[in-house]
Amino acid sequence: MLMTMKDFIRAPVAAALGGDSRAPGARGAIVGRARGSACVSRVVSRATRRAAVAVDGVRRRGRVISMGYSMDPNALPTFGGTPGQPGANGGMPGAKKAATPPKPPGGGLIMPGMDEFDDSVVTRNPLSGGSTSSPGGRGPTLTHDGSMADPSKPIPKVGGELSGAFEPYKPPPTFDAAKADETDPERMLMMLRGRVGLWHTLAKYIRPLQQRGYQPNDLFDATGIEPKEQAQWMTWLACYASLKESPKFADEKLEYFSDEYVGAPNLSQIMYLPSAVRVSAAEFIVDNEFEETQSRELVKAYEIRKANASTVVARSFNETPGDILAFKLYRDIQELQRYQGEEEAKRLFDKGSKYAVTETAKERLKSAFDLYVSQINGPASVGLSAGVAGASSASEEEFEAAVQVVRLEEAEMAYRAIPVLGSLSKITSAKIKTAGTLERTGDIFGVFKPSGNSDWVALPNWDLLVDSGEPFAMYCDDTSKLDVGGIKDKSEPALLIADRKSTTPSMGRYYLVGKKSSLVMAGSGGNAETVEIMNGKDILAAERNGKSLNTLARIVLAVRAPSRGDDGMTTEFVS
Repeated sequence: MLMTMKDFIRAPVAAALGGDSRAPGARGAIVGRARGSACVSRVVSRATRRAAVAVDGVRRRGRVISMGYSMDPNALPTFGGTPGQPGANGGMPGAKKAATPPKPPGGGLIMPGMDEFDDSVVTRNPLSGGSTSSPGGRGPTLTHDGSMADPSKPIPKVGGELSGAFEPYKPPPTFDAAKADETDPERMLMMLRGRVGLWHTLAKYIRPLQQRGYQPNDLFDATGIEPKEQAQWMTWLACYASLKESPKFADEKLEYFSDEYVGAPNLSQIMYLPSAVRVSAAEFIVDNEFEETQSRELVKAYEIRKANASTVVARSFNETPGDILAFKLYRDIQELQRYQGEEEAKRLFDKGSKYAVTETAKERLKSAFDLYVSQINGPASVGLSAGVAGASSASEEEFEAAVQVVRLEEAEMAYRAIPVLGSLSKITSAKIKTAGTLERTGDIFGVFKPSGNSDWVALPNWDLLVDSGEPFAMYCDDTSKLDVGGIKDKSEPALLIADRKSTTPSMGRYYLVGKKSSLVMAGSGGNAETVEIMNGKDILAAERNGKSLNTLARIVLAVRAPSRGDDGMTTEFVS
């Protein structure tokens, strides 16, 4: 039973009087007794004042002051425990402690693996090999749209990858691939403000915003991009779009112009070039990793080359960007002043030689550099000192014009020009009889004048050719197909040389023999004729048997192509 404030006040009074102040008529009894005895009156007064002071102390300090009375512990709440037992379940301090079970570790938190843990409510990840379980067995599986999937069915796959709730993460499309949403100006302003994406992606938002009334200063206030930079982006975007739409410009080279600080400024320069040469110039810039100042020089080179296209010097430089830039540097060397010095000329020469493509362009650059060096070291720039004069004299000797002189040796003129009649399979006796002859003019340099309109070949003047009267040549595609000793063991083309002055058969030689065929040539009224190679021994045997053969020429030698060092051929001629 709890003590109220009135009981708290009346307790001292009742203790002093020996009675209960809460009983009916107690207050009247206390007053009557006080009237009858002065001593009792003083005791009541003192007790009342002490009670009032005690109440005021409780109100002021908010705490209970022990008044010297006892209280029954069984009257206090136990909060679920037994009276008189201290600890977690209630009771008063000082009472006898009862044995209680120990608290679980972790402040009462139940973890997996503990006896109190309910394993039936746990959902495992199917991807790790387990299954989704619930108190009733396999639990439901949610798909990507939040609907329930049948756990008995296999996980669907799209393109070989897991889909639904187990589909791998796919990043959203990049801002570069996204198109400008012209219906959402707030989104475009947000992307411009945060510079989300490459410059050519953000530049696409400027035009739609301008159409909605946004002036350059308005965009600057909303996004922080200055009007100058906005105009620059629009200029770059026009040139970038022309390169992207061109089928001749590779897409991978466009990435170079995505760099806002190195590659993109080049677009401000090449936009002035005609579309016919803009692609080749852009490729040249990407290949050489040009910056804006270098691109400006290239565009200037195109203008100079166009203005001087009709000059003889410009014809030494072709239409490629490298030669066009080299032509400008060639003119820069010519326009150098003496005070600029040889070092500047050397720098321009090295730069032009780096980009020049044709040999004629490189020769022009070298000539311009040499001319400038000779001029600055010439008499006009020479002082009175002998040292400077000596250097000038040495420079003049270095660039003095001269022609190289070569004297021919007798052996170098030892060659023989031979007419070529064509393929052996198409040779006829008429072609052999009408083969061209060589007419020498008697000039000391070996000048000759061939007769006829046949092809000719110049061969070293070997002994066999020197001894030949009227040699001629024939093509053979494969010597292994000829029944001729010495050449049939190798499948290789060769040039057969024969002498039509030597028609007398002899042992150990091969000859060209004309034979009549049983076939009649259409329109000729006569039998067709073929040319074959026969051994001299066989020809002599046929003539002894009474056969008449038309011997046309003797095979002198077979000439193969130059050796590559691995075919076993010797470069020495064996007569």
